[in-house]
Amino acid sequence: MIYKPSFEPVGHKYQADDGTELDSVTGIIKGGLGLYQHKRISAKAEFGTDVHQTLQYYNEHDLNESTLAEPLKPYLEQYKDACKEHKIEHLQSETMRYEPDLLFAGTIDMICKVDGKMSLIDFKTGKIEPWHGLQLGAYSKLMEREITIEKAYCLYLQADGFQLTEYDHKQGWQYFLAIMAAAKVRKALGY
Repeated sequence: MIYKPSFEPVGHKYQADDGTELDSVTGIIKGGLGLYQHKRISAKAEFGTDVHQTLQYYNEHDLNESTLAEPLKPYLEQYKDACKEHKIEHLQSETMRYEPDLLFAGTIDMICKVDGKMSLIDFKTGKIEPWHGLQLGAYSKLMEREITIEKAYCLYLQADGFQLTEYDHKQGWQYFLAIMAAAKVRKALGY
């Protein structure tokens, strides 16, 4: 069975089919031990969102590259180079899922094949952070009822280059479980 949540962008809120509010993967990471220090309102975060949308539209064959804003063009070119170099084959974009037993949800940037292996990729326009592996571990858990994820990556994109970094998503899942437990304790104690 596919567990697809409903999503309200204002407040970044997910809900299960029965209306139960779900914690988000990044919210759990932020709330667990304060590992996630992302500020959504910054211009840098907004630019990252624009890059994500550009890649989604490109992958879905719904992007008119001639109308693309100049600052986004080099990021798209770096993405195309990464796809060629690593034989990335797009399968799905912006896949929302939730875990019905543990009640958390997230949106996976891309499900794909990388060098022939079933993979997921999270796009990043910022620097490498230690919590990225936890995020990928949680995302792979969200997909396990449908497909077996063999590899999990962050694709770090900059205007002048890219870096495809593999993470151990099985270890990331174990760490995410610990962070989720810590987040529940913090919430229960009013922090």
